[in-house]
Amino acid sequence: ALTRTGKTAVLCSPGPFIRPEIKEIESMFAKSINEAAERAGLAADASPAEKAAVIIVDCSSPERIGSSFADDIRNLPVAVIDHHASGLPFGDVSFVNSSSPSTTVMIYQLMKKLDISPTPDEAEDLLFGFLTDTGYFRHLDSEGADSMKLAAELIDFGASLKDLYNRMYGGRELDSKVLTGRVLSRAVSNFNGRCISIYETIDEKKSFGAENRDSDTIYSQLFAVRGCEAVIFIREEAEGECSVSLRSRDNIDVGSVAKSFGGGGHMRAAGFVWKGSREDAAAELERVFAEVFK
Repeated sequence: ALTRTGKTAVLCSPGPFIRPEIKEIESMFAKSINEAAERAGLAADASPAEKAAVIIVDCSSPERIGSSFADDIRNLPVAVIDHHASGLPFGDVSFVNSSSPSTTVMIYQLMKKLDISPTPDEAEDLLFGFLTDTGYFRHLDSEGADSMKLAAELIDFGASLKDLYNRMYGGRELDSKVLTGRVLSRAVSNFNGRCISIYETIDEKKSFGAENRDSDTIYSQLFAVRGCEAVIFIREEAEGECSVSLRSRDNIDVGSVAKSFGGGGHMRAAGFVWKGSREDAAAELERVFAEVFK
């Protein structure tokens, strides 16, 4: 959309693009600032600060963009568009709205302010971000009417809910379903059924591949269990390191829990990195959630 205002715009992200629903767009992104500058046609001896600016989207803190990328943009003007409730403010200009269901909704609102209508492909991508952040509308509550109106506008511009559903949930390998079954088979109910814990081992990551993880299906299955208010998902990523994802419904604030471990996210969807064993992470989380559910 920026190109239609006379700007040269280059998408940049080091990835990873392993999830099947985003793998097809990997080639659209430069992997570094230098590659982005080349794609933009900037001369090698040009001063980036005089020629370029950076817009960072959907990142709640500088750490989320990676140390290498952060170093590359250190001397560039930075604008931030984000909807996460936690994190450290950064950037020269910021547009942060934690009540928005998706950063792509905020981008669309900015486009409307600039009187820029999205193309059908842009409408599809904007609605895709909205759908992934809301679990295909499942996480919207009674205050979601305005967002749904914006979604309807994107459909008018050419986005297809049918195509986006297939993009989000289709194209999976059989291994993805086998892995999902294994993870669900280990589900443990705690605190009188109010919290369910699951885990994935490092051997399963190596055997099935990270691209066959299907977190959304797992969460939707577990929240269909009567009385479940929160889900703890611990994944062994490497020796002595785990990623921890927390999900909740109603008034359980997992964002605060994640923040206490150095992570962040939203009230009902958050996470953090745990340095240590999966067992130790589970024990510490049980202690913390005992206070949440007391």
